[in-house]
Amino acid sequence: MSKLGKRATVYHNLAVLLQAGVPIKKALATVGANRWGPLASQMRRLGDAIARGSQLWEAMAARPGKFPPMDVLVVRAAETAGNVDRAMRELADWYAFRQKLKRTVISELSYPLVIFHVAALLLPLPDMFLGHYDVNGYVLSVLKFLAPPYAVVAALWAVIRFTPPTGLLRRILDAVALNIPLLGGGLLHLSLGRFCRAFGMLHRAGVPITQALPQATAVCGNATVAGWLNGAVRSVRQGHQAWEGFPRGIPADFTAIWSTAEESGMLDDATARLAANEAEAAQSRLASLARWVPRLIYFTLMLWMAYQIVTVAKPLLEIPNI
Repeated sequence: MSKLGKRATVYHNLAVLLQAGVPIKKALATVGANRWGPLASQMRRLGDAIARGSQLWEAMAARPGKFPPMDVLVVRAAETAGNVDRAMRELADWYAFRQKLKRTVISELSYPLVIFHVAALLLPLPDMFLGHYDVNGYVLSVLKFLAPPYAVVAALWAVIRFTPPTGLLRRILDAVALNIPLLGGGLLHLSLGRFCRAFGMLHRAGVPITQALPQATAVCGNATVAGWLNGAVRSVRQGHQAWEGFPRGIPADFTAIWSTAEESGMLDDATARLAANEAEAAQSRLASLARWVPRLIYFTLMLWMAYQIVTVAKPLLEIPNI
């Protein structure tokens, strides 16, 4: 099970125990007794901190590398309102939602990746059959074909893994990604879905909108989209409504639903609906990408094979001079 899945399960188990009336310290010890790896150990340590007089959010905040700031903010608001069990349920749903998005991306893009590697194996075959190089040369040709994409992927991974989310390289990468056909639309909808889900969770937990908006923006997953959404943060801080700060980059239907909900006081329901809509739209775009990439690879293979056939046939069709 992935880290997101484990966190979702742990928070879900805590919510069930707390809703059943189990004291928080005992609930944490019970969850910590299960084999969920390092997270279970952290739950036991939270129980020990509570036994020493700390509040749950304080114990979580004392472990910043183990519990994200948004988790701490949700639990703090919930402890003030006295509904920690609901907060745990919200957090469980949040991590389950992120896990679902991750699986969606992997499942939709895995087939094009397989086709790409098959193409790398097929393209050099005609040259090998024509005797242009031996098996070692074939293997080297395949590696040369795969090396540039792998180098690009490694560079992208390094930027995402080792540079700050709001850094220059990350902003450039995210801006470029949003302009890639099909992929860009999918990433935009993914980011808006994450934003809505996070904001809805924070808002329902009782976090003020002035705090919920920047926290949700920070976890949307794309620096460019986060920059757009920061307009809503500034708008609220200036005393206006959030939707008034949405720029043109945000889809019009998204802004229309948000503005109507904000004016009618129905943001909780609207953000849940928007999160579901955006996740569905993202899946549709990624599915389209998964359909078109193999077609492009097939077309490239056909052109290459046709070129090889013409290359082989041309000497045979030439009429010798008499």
